[in-house]
Amino acid sequence: MTKPIDVKPKTTFSKKLQETKRYKELSNLKNAYYELSLSKEKKQQQYLLFNGFKNLNTNQFENINYSWEKEYKKYAKIVEQRAYSIEEVVRRENEKLLSLDNYLNEDLFVKVFATLTLPSEYHPFKSIRNKDGRMYVQENPNFEFETIEDAIKLGYQKLNKIFQVFYKRVKNYTKQDLYYIKAVEVHDTLIPHIHFVLFFKQKHYSKIENLFDKVTNFYKINQKEFEPSSMKTNLHSASRYLIKYIIKDLNSSLFIYTTRLLDGLKRKNKIRAFSCSALPLSVGIYKKIYTAIYHFDLKQNSTQTLKEKILQECKAKSIPIFLFIQDNLYLRKTVSKSSGLNVVKSFGKSSAMFKADFVYKRVGKLFKLVDFKIKYKSKLISEKQTYLKYTSGD
Repeated sequence: MTKPIDVKPKTTFSKKLQETKRYKELSNLKNAYYELSLSKEKKQQQYLLFNGFKNLNTNQFENINYSWEKEYKKYAKIVEQRAYSIEEVVRRENEKLLSLDNYLNEDLFVKVFATLTLPSEYHPFKSIRNKDGRMYVQENPNFEFETIEDAIKLGYQKLNKIFQVFYKRVKNYTKQDLYYIKAVEVHDTLIPHIHFVLFFKQKHYSKIENLFDKVTNFYKINQKEFEPSSMKTNLHSASRYLIKYIIKDLNSSLFIYTTRLLDGLKRKNKIRAFSCSALPLSVGIYKKIYTAIYHFDLKQNSTQTLKEKILQECKAKSIPIFLFIQDNLYLRKTVSKSSGLNVVKSFGKSSAMFKADFVYKRVGKLFKLVDFKIKYKSKLISEKQTYLKYTSGD
């Protein structure tokens, strides 16, 4: 067993409290989640160590390495890209409306920050202010669960249900004119709470605010926030506000420990730390196009790679690369059903910079990727490869 890093929590627990059974349970749970994250990485590395892959298209053998830190950084980047893309989409909607002579302010999108915090019975500890104004922590006599892990799991399920009920009812007012970005954060005691940002037309504000109060009161959520924010301030302020809760810097042992711990907690309790409104470009297809861009050189004598060229354009336009690809993509998706019928969907202009053709086969509720081709200005830059797995010693 790996020796856990000694990290002091942000919340101050007295020495007396640290001797209690409940505090020791919390400490052991943190170490268990930390160890779970390490264990998952080790299993992945061992699998790749003993198994190799032969690319049947190129007839070359490929060894794949796995690094949790690298994968985490990729995940963090995609979270940023999706969140920034949604804010840019909303900004464009407002810009389009403002260009009209007879626009109404009530048709402009507004931005609202909201928080949902679980009631007292979900928290194993609580903060108390004594007579001299100082805060201290004690066990919560109202804690209703046998274990902290039960409170984490059931608390997350409750928060998710509240958000889903609220979001579905909001859509009754807004129809398609609704976007969201949602992040799950945990307290020092590992109990989750939800932060989210909603974007909707100003004319719906009063109804949605009242709906928020109605839903949260029904579920007895007393600690909550519903605050409007200016759309004219920093474009990505909403995203940065949320992302800081789920994306940690890996340049110190404190953040490495915390991020590992949260990774284990999310895996064990099936917590989705980040979600947002669906965009036309899915994460899976974005990853394949981005990888193709990363490995493609424009010309042998060019001083820029395709990725550098695109990033330069993104900087000039102040947009994320996720949205740049979506803006400049013609995507054709074909789904083969068991009945033999093919369903074809597409978006974008056929004259777009990038063209992608993805073919899926539906197996039950799952969609298996059968084939894909990605082109840049009519030049094929990536296609599906076929691999043969082999085990060391074969």
